[in-house]
Amino acid sequence: MSVHVFADTATPATAKQIAEKLQTSDDTVHVFYSHPSVYVAHGLEQGKKAADVCSDWLNGINEALQAQRKNRRKVRLLCLQDALEHQDALAEQTELDSNELAVFDVSPGHLTLMAGHQLVLQNNDIMAIIEQLEASTLQLSEQAYHVDVDVESVLQQANDTVARASSTSQELEKIKKERDDAVVRASGTSQELEQLKKERDEAVTRASGTSNELKEAKEENELLLLQLQQVQEEYETSLDKQQELKNAKDEAEAQASVLNKELEQIKQELSNSIKRADEAEKKAADVSMLKNLESENELLLNELQNIQEELERKQIKQSELLKTEDSLKKENDEIFEQLQKLQEQFETEVISNAEALKKAEKRNREINEKRMANEKKIDAKYKEQIATLKADNKKLLKQLMDTQAQLEVALADTVSKKQLNQAHKERNEAVARASGASKELAQLKKERDEAVARASGASKELLAQKEAEIARLNQQLITLELQTLNQQFQASNTRTEETQQTAEPVITATRDTDSAASAETATSVAMEPTTTKQPAKRALSSRIKNRLKLGKRKGSDKNAWIKEQAAQLQSSKYFDGQWYLQQYPDLQEAGVNPAEHYLRFGGFEARDPSPKFNSAFYLEQNPDVAQEGVNPLLHFVLYGEAEGRLPKPQPKNTNK
Repeated sequence: MSVHVFADTATPATAKQIAEKLQTSDDTVHVFYSHPSVYVAHGLEQGKKAADVCSDWLNGINEALQAQRKNRRKVRLLCLQDALEHQDALAEQTELDSNELAVFDVSPGHLTLMAGHQLVLQNNDIMAIIEQLEASTLQLSEQAYHVDVDVESVLQQANDTVARASSTSQELEKIKKERDDAVVRASGTSQELEQLKKERDEAVTRASGTSNELKEAKEENELLLLQLQQVQEEYETSLDKQQELKNAKDEAEAQASVLNKELEQIKQELSNSIKRADEAEKKAADVSMLKNLESENELLLNELQNIQEELERKQIKQSELLKTEDSLKKENDEIFEQLQKLQEQFETEVISNAEALKKAEKRNREINEKRMANEKKIDAKYKEQIATLKADNKKLLKQLMDTQAQLEVALADTVSKKQLNQAHKERNEAVARASGASKELAQLKKERDEAVARASGASKELLAQKEAEIARLNQQLITLELQTLNQQFQASNTRTEETQQTAEPVITATRDTDSAASAETATSVAMEPTTTKQPAKRALSSRIKNRLKLGKRKGSDKNAWIKEQAAQLQSSKYFDGQWYLQQYPDLQEAGVNPAEHYLRFGGFEARDPSPKFNSAFYLEQNPDVAQEGVNPLLHFVLYGEAEGRLPKPQPKNTNK
């Protein structure tokens, strides 16, 4: 089984490529296409222009339709999304595995899907080809595939975007606050560092002053020691000369006393110097502490420098955060503006749709009122014309019977050839008038069908009721006509046969002049299989012969064609003659041939040939068949089944 795919993620298959595939394969070629709304939405998500995406889809689908028209029996069109949604029906009708199509499946966002669907609705070229495309597509379900746009999800997505923008704004405010706190902490650390520097300078100044005092104390101590040494030397000299200086003992003692005093003073000064030295030593210890303090200060300076470097890095990072904040704020503003525009556009569309819905409802009410009024008028006119036509038919039948009676009398009295021709002429005129009345009845039915068709757009439920009523009236009308004609002609059939036998030589002479008229008007009414009753059953078929495409066939060719097509219907599994007669008792009472009756009338009267085929559904789903006027089952047997058309509504498949 060969598959050509026309989808978003694959190159579209051209008509030439499909034709080449047909030449190399004997199997059916299935051409899958993507729904236009999904295709356009996916293109928008890829950044393509809407006009280009729509043009690409139209070009691809025209190629596929061109190939399908040239090879209706071997080329099948399928919607990719419909196939993925109805996988069981796909496998049943085409024997294809849906897993082969999974790679071509795409899921656009709800917002872009809504935009793509709106663009498709606004594109006149796409909308013009949709109906033709759906008619040519192999239907996997009762209804054609339609895109389901989830408007609530679009609104939820917009609300989520607004919420994310609000959350981003809150995070930015939090970052700003943390930045301000870091700046405040850095400012406090800087002040503490300045205070430490100031204390360090004061300590260094105090240490410098203590060193100077210690130096002065040392110099003074050295001077005192020198003086003490000199005094000691002098004392020693005085002791040596004591003997020699006895005379100067008193003076020496006095001097000694003075010296003692001086010595005491010196001792006192020395003691003071020692105290000052001790104090200097203590101050020296303070200098060591000062050095330790300087070391600690150096450590503090290093730590302060590290803090300053960290502060600079934080300032750089803060600057970057500010830039990022500005960028995010700008993007947030742009997103918010877009959301506002989308929200305004959506609100405008909602208002517009509401107004359009109100107008449509108002228009629908007006149409329903007009339709009901027209239906009443049509029903009244229809009933009146039916009654008139029935009366005319009775008169014409009476005239026909009178003419036949005159013909019998004329034959019995051996009338002349001229009188016999005149009688035949009168009979033909009566038949022609009956045919004219039948044509009027056909025209009336046509007007009725047109009125029903116009009313169908307003209400499907009322249309279904009306169709049922029309079908019932049609059955009653045909049954009444068949019974009336059978009853009125039954008595004359025997006389007609006898007259034909006794007047065969005379009728042979006039048959050539009558054949042209009788060939157009003489067709079967009750369609009984015996040939001797054929002339008595030819009044009804002229009313609907145009629906059977029999106008171009005459005489024996027409009868042969009817029997051939009826035989083809009987050989089909979709036709059950016994079921057909049981379903419609009026036909069984009339003794008609079921296949020929369905071929001529039943298919157009919404009668079903079997439970397997629905005539009304087939004509409704295939307007081209209804427009051509071909019997629905005959078209399905010859063409429709091979083209993948459905014989009856399919049950809804819940598997997705």
